[in-house]
Amino acid sequence: MAAYKNRRFEHLGLLLCLLLPLLICPCGSTQERFESGELKGFLKERPELQKIGIPDAFHVRAVKGVVFYMEGMPLADVAFEIRDGSGRVLTTKTDSAGNFEILGVPSGAYSFKVTKNGFHSTIGQVIVSRKASKGKQIRIQLAAGT
Repeated sequence: MAAYKNRRFEHLGLLLCLLLPLLICPCGSTQERFESGELKGFLKERPELQKIGIPDAFHVRAVKGVVFYMEGMPLADVAFEIRDGSGRVLTTKTDSAGNFEILGVPSGAYSFKVTKNGFHSTIGQVIVSRKASKGKQIRIQLAAGT
């Protein structure tokens, strides 16, 4: 019986280890967001950092990709956000390999913002379409802030 109880606590500990990062995620609702303007709904960053715009939209079938500092140097814990025409913002963050994905995004045009402390934010547009090339992903290189 004691062995069974210990196994239950092991599973509970594993569950907490998996859920805790989600509960304390810096891209959650506790961080301040812009209340108006072009960036309404997106996470705020330090005011001295620039927002670098990407002029051409990404055309993809699904919202997934990679964020890196320099080629071959992925960035973990980067907030990747998209906003639809109604103002709803969906946020995820990159894993240790710089990969991100937001599941179930319907076809349409979205604004996006990529944010990480110590780096300039990147903003632009992503168009989700079933006509986009298969396997095409969003690739964003962040510039270090000063």
